[in-house]
Amino acid sequence: METSPWFEDPSDSPFASPFGDDLLPPLEAYADDLSQAKASNEGGRMTDEESEAAFQAREAERVKARDALYAQLNEQQSEAVNYGSKSLLVLAGAGSGKTSVLTARIAKLISTGRVPAKAVLAVTFTNKASQEMQHRLRKLLDARSVREMWMGTFHSLCSKMLRENAEAAGLPKTFAILDVDGQEAMARGILKDFGLTKASLKESAKARANAAASRDLLTPADILLSAGGIQENDLEDDGDANEFVTPGQCAKFISARKEAGVPPAPPAVVNTKSMAVDQMEAVYAEYQKRCAAAGLLDFQDLLDRGVRLLRDVPDIRQKYQDKFEAILVDEFQDTNKIQYEFLQLLKSRKSHVMAVGDDSQSIYAFRGADPRKMFQFVQEMTTDAEAPEGRIVKLEQNYRSLPHILEAANAIIARNPKQLKKTLFTSRPDGNEKIDLITFGNGMFEASSIARSIHHMVKVLKVPPSEVAVLYRTNQQSRLLEQELNKLGVPLTVYGGFRFYERQEIKVVMAYLDLICDMTRDLSFARVANVPPRGIGERTIEELRQRAKAKGISMMEMVGEQSVFLESNPKAFGGASAIKKQRLLEGFSDVVLNLADMAAEVPLSKLIERLVEASGLDVHYKSESAGSKAGEAEAEERLKNIAELVSAARQFEVENPQLTSAADQLPDYLAYVALMTSTSEADMSKKPTISLMTVHSSKGLEFDHVFIAGLEEMTFPHSRAIAEDEENGNGKSLEEAFEDIDNVDAEDLDADFQDGDGLQEERRLMYVAVTRARKTLTISHAQERMLNGETKAFEPSRFLQEIPANRLRLINDAEQFAKASRAGRDTGNREYGGDAFDDGRSEYRPKAPARSSAPVAPAAARSQTAPATRRMAIIGTAGRDKAHEMDRALWDAMLSDARSRVLPTDTLVSGGAAWADHLAVRLFLDGAVQHLELHFPAPLEGGAFAGPARDSAGSAANYYHSMFQKATGIDGLREIEQAIAAGASTTAQPTGAGYSAMFSRNRIVAATADKLVAYTFGEGDEPASSGTKNTWDRAAHASREHVRLGDLRLHQPSPTAPLPSPEPAPPAAEAMDKVKPWLRRGNRPVATEPTGAPAPSRPATESAGPPSAQIQQRIALMGRRPATRH
Repeated sequence: METSPWFEDPSDSPFASPFGDDLLPPLEAYADDLSQAKASNEGGRMTDEESEAAFQAREAERVKARDALYAQLNEQQSEAVNYGSKSLLVLAGAGSGKTSVLTARIAKLISTGRVPAKAVLAVTFTNKASQEMQHRLRKLLDARSVREMWMGTFHSLCSKMLRENAEAAGLPKTFAILDVDGQEAMARGILKDFGLTKASLKESAKARANAAASRDLLTPADILLSAGGIQENDLEDDGDANEFVTPGQCAKFISARKEAGVPPAPPAVVNTKSMAVDQMEAVYAEYQKRCAAAGLLDFQDLLDRGVRLLRDVPDIRQKYQDKFEAILVDEFQDTNKIQYEFLQLLKSRKSHVMAVGDDSQSIYAFRGADPRKMFQFVQEMTTDAEAPEGRIVKLEQNYRSLPHILEAANAIIARNPKQLKKTLFTSRPDGNEKIDLITFGNGMFEASSIARSIHHMVKVLKVPPSEVAVLYRTNQQSRLLEQELNKLGVPLTVYGGFRFYERQEIKVVMAYLDLICDMTRDLSFARVANVPPRGIGERTIEELRQRAKAKGISMMEMVGEQSVFLESNPKAFGGASAIKKQRLLEGFSDVVLNLADMAAEVPLSKLIERLVEASGLDVHYKSESAGSKAGEAEAEERLKNIAELVSAARQFEVENPQLTSAADQLPDYLAYVALMTSTSEADMSKKPTISLMTVHSSKGLEFDHVFIAGLEEMTFPHSRAIAEDEENGNGKSLEEAFEDIDNVDAEDLDADFQDGDGLQEERRLMYVAVTRARKTLTISHAQERMLNGETKAFEPSRFLQEIPANRLRLINDAEQFAKASRAGRDTGNREYGGDAFDDGRSEYRPKAPARSSAPVAPAAARSQTAPATRRMAIIGTAGRDKAHEMDRALWDAMLSDARSRVLPTDTLVSGGAAWADHLAVRLFLDGAVQHLELHFPAPLEGGAFAGPARDSAGSAANYYHSMFQKATGIDGLREIEQAIAAGASTTAQPTGAGYSAMFSRNRIVAATADKLVAYTFGEGDEPASSGTKNTWDRAAHASREHVRLGDLRLHQPSPTAPLPSPEPAPPAAEAMDKVKPWLRRGNRPVATEPTGAPAPSRPATESAGPPSAQIQQRIALMGRRPATRH
């Protein structure tokens, strides 16, 4: 077979699925007999006797495989597989082998002759699940039986029914399926046509102005005005009065309306001053018209039109009811209202339905999934006189996880009321293993420690990376984890990226194929007319679209009409530029027309190969990358993806032998590909890397070792679920929940105190996360996280309290980190989860129990169980008070007063600025307190705070320190470095946070203090104003004292010449080794005179001295230092 030189012919190698699953067997396996296919490939032909012998040999292998599968079933699984012809719910817990049960049930029905293969309908939730089931069935049944079955997702099955009955459904036989990108593209065109975009508004205003001048032209604005798309008062763009919706918003609005079964309700008039919902209603109405005219269906249309076909046409409904005797549904808990109706319409008196699912794993409410549908199914489809309560078989034996993980999962999900009860168990021995539950001080420590633990597991303990996963609630949580793992060189995959058919080069080829299949597809024409670049600009395409629309024809037809006009009357066509544009359009049109002619003669795979050559895509991708290794690698990847598409096309050809040419194959193939994007299926195949993914993405996967990060209130459970619960008056406060949760059964709680639907779904999500783990499970939460440039405190998740205390090993990393810091130990390598292994091997061994087995206490209770160390915040003037003199004598008085107030066991908390803040640094260096926490307004880099030279929190802090050094002779920035080297812990606000970083820092200081002392020149019992007052007000929970600096000055000795303050002893060399290199004093030039920084710009009421030469020197040093992440 002739092939393009850059396409590898996969006919002699196993087919690799374009989704990366590698689930499908070699192409030869699609033939009824492997030996016959092999002989055919070698040019020989088998006799009838040889064919029969080969078939019988294969059938003997299949019988053996079926018997082996049946023998492995436990009692409950076997009951489900051998159940009679009655409808049944199989309640299948996580890891209970539901796929094996479904596969065995289908094999049993067909191989025993109870139900013909063509009378079996198997519904899966995802395309991947369908492929996996087909792969398993090919080992158990002959290929013809697998082909004759109806198997697929709800969308694909509806698509097949609609295509078989297109006329009855009021659809063209060649209807196409519009994916999400297509929806947005159509919405974008409608918004433009209706004048509901900023660009069209300006164009219309300009056109109307020109019309006013000539008064004899009909402008595009007039056309739109007459169509109701734009009104007179739209022409003046008065800023906020106009409201613009996006194509993405429109696509989501349309999908939501269709999901709810709500038809369009367009307003009589719409313009940019209309409410957003009215604009989207108008787009929705026009979208429906254009889809109907072009023969397009979106994913929701497939379900809606399929159900309507069965509901409204009795003959067709009866045809399919007669056809299907056995209906099997996987992941039944994920079905929504319209999918459930689809099943109801297909079930007849003679057929039976087996639904397999787990209401504890129903996590797709945002798609309309409702776990209560399982109760409805039991009541409506499985009850009769023999079984008035319904028929349910429970699969509770788990083959995945160790006992401690299952015990935690059972305890968590037991809190949800109104569920079908089940209890997971395992036959594995219980070694009293524990789940690590770690409390971190902040999100950065959490990410860093998880990364180091995984690095240790992979590099030292030789754990396969593919067996380690980090799960989180939302995609945003992946950034820090990815960053810290990358620092350590740990190979990782962040799941949720582009799926195969969403890749740019695949979309281009698919758009070409769509246009070849139906040349009236203007969306595809516009997408590829200039791919690869042909000199056809967006304006040319838009002008062509408008002309075609005005004539009621397609863009391709418009090119043809213009071509005829050009040939007959070239002088009237326009100038050289217009003729050039037309020739370019004709060149593109010729490519498509030639390929369409070829489609009638060659199969689909060959057409794709010729398409890539004829369009110039192969040359384009290669030339685009010339001279760049990275570009060449990307081009090679693109071409490999297209080659994979050719393989997928060959697979389709083998599976559909009745379709012989590309022209016949394209309608069904395009529908098949469109359906591949109908559900959220990323490439979830395991790779030799660490896996980072949301809990939603982890559904259906399992790993030896799982980390679940970010278990805090407002994160997991999500803030939306908590807010919804509070708005609906459900549930209790967090304190009430912690108080009562161990004393009351969920079933016994009054309805007013039960969690609402949102929180119950969050708990199911937690159940799914926990049950992904086979051997070890590590769960963590942080006391603080950086959100939107601000540090915020977080409560531990309520779900942590629901895990049995005897199964937890509690680790307070925040406390241990502080102790290690004080002892001068390295605190940068905090590892968890890896100590459950024998060194050098990946064999699991039980972990020894730690200090305590008590569950995590809520924040309100933590103060009662915390160590007896006081957290004292020192705040006050930064030294910029213009009305009062700041000198060394006042500083010494402040230091003496502060020393009298602290205890040796205290932890001092301060903000890292000068004067009052710096008291904490000096007291720590003098050994007066146990520990120091500094919360900087900006990162400390190269001996100065980072940030723009002016108008930033960093420049302000540098200025305060420069004034402090001039007045006292003390280099405060150097002392901060020494304190860090001695074990002080730090946080920092982002560089770009501006002055708001000062207030964010204040919030942290206030929130973490038990006692607060403020030094200011105010004369009252509390600070008068400024940032100190802000911190004071936020610390109302703490004991507070205001020290009036005026009083200190009255009691200090008569002023004398400033005495040099003894420099604190430099830290030991070992301590300095633990400081980041760019923070060591020896790594930057030491100024021989006091250094400073430029004053920040501020209101006129505050002073701002001019920057000195020394200040400019420090700025230069800052610019040369590497960035530091805190």
